[in-house]
Amino acid sequence: MRQIYLIRHAKSSWELASIPDIDRPLNQRGLRDAKSMAKFLNKQNVQLDALVVSPAKRALMTANFFVDVLAPGRFVTDKKLYLADTDSIYTVLFGCQDGWKTVGLIGHNPGFTMFANLFAGKMIENVPTTGIVHLESTATSWQDVDPMNTNLLHFWTPKKMLR
Repeated sequence: MRQIYLIRHAKSSWELASIPDIDRPLNQRGLRDAKSMAKFLNKQNVQLDALVVSPAKRALMTANFFVDVLAPGRFVTDKKLYLADTDSIYTVLFGCQDGWKTVGLIGHNPGFTMFANLFAGKMIENVPTTGIVHLESTATSWQDVDPMNTNLLHFWTPKKMLR
């Protein structure tokens, strides 16, 4: 059994338009939501074998909260997750070590919403900032994860869980 947590980065700041996209930090709401959603996953008894994160500053800042609260066994930065499409997300997932049973990915839209919809019974319009999609797969290897053996179990958003 494989568990996948797609975690969209928290709300980023657009205060300085001159900052390159990859360098945008989190804003105050993002900082608050990232901390709260990491605590929420902890209350769900989630134990990550690995956390794989986009190199974007907003994704790394989001990851810090999940690392502090969930203490994953491994922390990996993967440039393929930066603004990834579904094929790139699959590539990252297929590259996970088979010893890892539960993996968190922190990245971006629209790729995360599109990827989640491959496994959803009902269309997800948008995975919002700090939204979390929990997928479960009966695949015995990460390379075997596909829509035939993987289901969306939960879709949590800060708005639903924290407000």
